[in-house]
Amino acid sequence: GGIGALGSVELRETAYEIFFMSCRSSGGAAASSPGTRGGGASEGEVSSPVAGAGARGGSAVMSSKVKKALGLKPRRSAPTMVRTSSQNSGPVSPGRTRRPMTSAEIMRQQMRVTEQSDARLRRTLMRAVVGQEYHQWQFRQIKLLEAGLLLHPSLPLDRLHAAVLRFREVMRATEIRAIDTGKGSDAMRVLTNAVHALAWRPGSGSDACHWADGYPLNVLLYVSLLQTVFDHREPTVVLDEVDELLELIKKTW
Repeated sequence: GGIGALGSVELRETAYEIFFMSCRSSGGAAASSPGTRGGGASEGEVSSPVAGAGARGGSAVMSSKVKKALGLKPRRSAPTMVRTSSQNSGPVSPGRTRRPMTSAEIMRQQMRVTEQSDARLRRTLMRAVVGQEYHQWQFRQIKLLEAGLLLHPSLPLDRLHAAVLRFREVMRATEIRAIDTGKGSDAMRVLTNAVHALAWRPGSGSDACHWADGYPLNVLLYVSLLQTVFDHREPTVVLDEVDELLELIKKTW
């Protein structure tokens, strides 16, 4: 389900973006793989974690330690875990080589994120997305902050807190049109100060940032990631790649 103004699809896309950025910052699955997209990433392109090798470099799935520990049998029927080297979703030509999907690609597929959405995220990070598409993406980020900082904070919150009122003001403006995120933007400065004041509020006993760890937002984001280990066609069946997917989830969380 959704939470506040965020629908279930938006929550899943948000969870994928968190996974995407975590993999990029930690390396590993974020590395670009020559040949995956007809060559290496072009200069200035933001590489996607799904473009590179996964936890085991895209090798054949080994015996799952998790499945063995839980007494689960191997599934060994995953033709969908193979894709063409082309980014096109059209028919596969007879001469086109096929390869096993990397664990990061399986993660994207399991989270029902299309290649188009993945490409749009990379373009957004490159500031190449404009117009209505960018406005929608930006407002979703604002709604996520609202859910984590205002609607379901991990620490009790005074609804009349000055930072809350400033955040609401920027949110109303963002709903109408995308705000300027440049260094000289007053709206961005107000938003940054408000978010910082709310996320770093004292009271937890630890020097930590709290922006998405309030219930139930934290659980819904985690469930979006955890659901990737189950087969979409048989919801009670765990994928053979569960070990690799859990490693990616650990990096993300």
